[in-house]
This record gives sequence, C-alpha cells and structure tokens, in this order.
Amino acid sequence: MLTNVRIAGKIAVLIAVMALGIVGVGIMSYMGLNAVTADAKRVRIAGEQERLGARINQNVIAMDRSSYRMAAAPGETEDALKFMSENTTTFEKRLDQLSQGLDDAKRPMAEDVRTAYDDYRRAADQTIATARKYEATQLDEGRSEIMQRVRDS
Repeated sequence: MLTNVRIAGKIAVLIAVMALGIVGVGIMSYMGLNAVTADAKRVRIAGEQERLGARINQNVIAMDRSSYRMAAAPGETEDALKFMSENTTTFEKRLDQLSQGLDDAKRPMAEDVRTAYDDYRRAADQTIATARKYEATQLDEGRSEIMQRVRDS
C-alpha cells in the first residue's frame, strides 16, 4: 500500500498518525481531569458539611451541659443560660448553613434535626423556667462540695 509513496510521504503519514494519537490522548486526559476536578469538588463540599455537622454536635453538647449545670447548681442559672444562648445562636446559624448546602436527598435529614431541635428548645425552656424558679435555693454541703469538684475538673 505504501510501496509507491516516497520516504518523505511515509514520514509525513507517520507524523500525522502520531499527532492524531497525541490529540486523542490529550482529549481523553482533559476529560479525565475534568472528572477528577468535579469529584474533588464533591469531596471538598462533603468534608465541609461533615465539619459543620461536627461543630453542630459540639453546640448540642454545650447546650446540654448548660441544662445540667442549671440542674446541678441553680445559683449559676444565668451564667449557664448565657452559655446556652451563645451556643443556641451558633447552632441555628450552622444548621441553616448546612441546610442550604444539602441536596434534595439529604434535605429531609436536616428537617428532622430541626424538628428534634424545636422539641429540645421547648423542653429547655421548661428547664430554664424551673431553674429560675429555684435559683435562690442553697445547695447542701455535700452537693456544694461535689459541684466544686466538678468545676475544678
């Protein structure tokens, strides 16, 4: 087939075939890099959502600690309430931020968290009212010592 073609023509055909191969490899590489970039973006977003979820969990723990602090030391109700209020505000902002970044499949989970949080807030409001009611109550000697140990630890 190429017997009647001069050497220069054969070299030109070889170069053209190699150039087409290089272009094909380049196109496939470009498409592959785009796919990797898209996957990396999804991983980054998932990581940010997980970090936000972990921080939300820290806020929940802090709010719960405040409730226990009110129960254990009624005289510290206002301090505990301030700490709870700060964490409640941060929790709500983070939950809103997380909800905005979720896709349609995960959005119902955020709504479930919000529903559970609303239930928690109603119960926490009752705890706060009860703690304020008994805020002036003095702790007995044993309970005071236990509270001091808890504060020191």
